[in-house]
Amino acid sequence: MRSAERRTDYARRAFLRGLAAAATVGATAGCLGDDPEPAQTEPPDPVSLGGGKACDACGMVIADHGGPSGQVFYAGDHPPDRDGPAWYDSLTELVIERDAAVDRGREPIGTYVTDYAAVDYEIRETAGDRIISSHVAPDAFVRWAEAAYAVETGVVGAMGPDLLPFSDRGAAESFVEAEGGRLVEADAVTADLVSSL
Repeated sequence: MRSAERRTDYARRAFLRGLAAAATVGATAGCLGDDPEPAQTEPPDPVSLGGGKACDACGMVIADHGGPSGQVFYAGDHPPDRDGPAWYDSLTELVIERDAAVDRGREPIGTYVTDYAAVDYEIRETAGDRIISSHVAPDAFVRWAEAAYAVETGVVGAMGPDLLPFSDRGAAESFVEAEGGRLVEADAVTADLVSSL
């Protein structure tokens, strides 16, 4: 591994470890499956993450970086500067931030992630990394629990190795066959898993 790549990998892992350390480890930490939603509270539809929207975890403009993005709606609770969901340019950040929010008493009522089975994605090589395209339109998202996730592939997103969601199991299996890695279900995704990617 080249020296610059080692520094980039170290910085990414240090950032993710910092996010994970900020999350209080509690009984609810770890599981990111869409928790049972209150019957009276249906989440709104996903929103576009284009138009210069910046990630709530790292501040990077979501549409300017490759990889999956996501958004989380909370019951009766919005980010302080807007109505609507919290949004992220990577699912590794989403997992860690959402777990921390649950530990602080916030109630997620809907989590949406990029659905690579619903878009015409591309994988490009840049500086030795294989980066999957970003898709930020509302119809590019699927509910968290409805996707299978490719992990440990040779393909990266905005913050490096990431979870790559597919609503179609066959498409997910084809991706893993072509790109390596393995599939995990939504309920198997934990802060520990994303910190180890």
